[in-house]
Amino acid sequence: MSKQDTEPYKPEYSVDEEKRATPAYQWAFGGDPYHVKIYNRTTGLNETLTKDGENAVMRSGDYTWDLLPNNNGFVLRVTGTEYSCINQYGGGNGPLQFWTDSNSLTDDGSTFRVEEAIIVSSAQTLSLTELPAMTYGDEAYTLPATTDQGQTLTWTSSNTDVAIIRDNVLTIKGAGTTTVTASHAGNILYQPFSKEYTLNVAKAPLTISVGNYTKKQYDPMPEFVVSYEGFKNNETKDVLTKQPTVNCEANEDSAPGVYDVVVSGAEAENYEIKYVAGKLTVTQPDSYTLTYIVDGEVYKTLTMVYGTALTPESEPIKEGYVFGGWSELPETMPNHDVEVTGTFYLYGDVNIDTKVNVVDVVDIARYVVDDPSENFREKLADLNTDRSVNIADAVVLVNHIAGDQNYVKAEFPPNQFCDY
Repeated sequence: MSKQDTEPYKPEYSVDEEKRATPAYQWAFGGDPYHVKIYNRTTGLNETLTKDGENAVMRSGDYTWDLLPNNNGFVLRVTGTEYSCINQYGGGNGPLQFWTDSNSLTDDGSTFRVEEAIIVSSAQTLSLTELPAMTYGDEAYTLPATTDQGQTLTWTSSNTDVAIIRDNVLTIKGAGTTTVTASHAGNILYQPFSKEYTLNVAKAPLTISVGNYTKKQYDPMPEFVVSYEGFKNNETKDVLTKQPTVNCEANEDSAPGVYDVVVSGAEAENYEIKYVAGKLTVTQPDSYTLTYIVDGEVYKTLTMVYGTALTPESEPIKEGYVFGGWSELPETMPNHDVEVTGTFYLYGDVNIDTKVNVVDVVDIARYVVDDPSENFREKLADLNTDRSVNIADAVVLVNHIAGDQNYVKAEFPPNQFCDY
């Protein structure tokens, strides 16, 4: 037992008549807080702490009391005095006296004993009616440390995934619901106390955006970058249980225009997610130069839009020569200038040595017997344009070399060779 926590001392009488007759309940308290009566087994409930006269236990007026322990139990002392106490004078049968003597503090004689005093403790209250609405990421919340009567409270949380409490400081751990309980075990002066509160913790708002982009038609698609606003407690996107995805209906070839860039699909335990879509603006593609060059000289120049389908120009004509065809041409115009080259060859120069002679005749014959020379060009050897190379072409070439104009003429002009 120790000094009471709150003054004035406020005991209440509640022992029934049968219990009063037992030694264990020799003393009891009753009455209002400022006019306390003492029940004595011998004299009954007839002594009042504020009573005047013979055997009065204190002077007139209302007093507050300290509750002082000793080896036998405790005594009541007027607050602020050294030894103005109530005790039973002269042993177990003596009257209650108000002493102003140091002997009143000793263990001699009969003191109020715990087993002899029935004190009906007072009820406790807590003026906190409800907990405030909270959101994940809120600062720690300080709960009342004591009841309204000044008794230290113990706080607990039923769901520590939502909130934890150390001492009387509540810290949010996640979104959800928990029951927060304030309790006090009670003591000689106060009844046990318990009060529950429902705490709802809302998810924190999180905004996920994808931004706006611009590209030219046929350019590669941009890399879409996701940004976040609203993370709490130094968290990052790694806390998401499912990462967002970004979709756009446009592709590299999409026509100029504006297309939606949509972000979606993220999930998180403690965040309420809002999405902000972006835009992809596709502009007109750039134009580049397509140049045809024949034997080192510019033959034709065209301006082509990037991505345009390309078809080769008609082959040029030069008397006495055969055009060997254009170099490789892209299917579509790339994002850079392009040069296409071509070369004229002497009519009958099947081995492209810039001369037309019997060696070319021999090279045709070798080709016919599957033994072509290294520089033999099949396309240049179809001299009668019958879409094949055979001995007839060798005959045409012999007559051409001899200047005989009576050989069978080609069905097509000399430059109109078939493709092989």
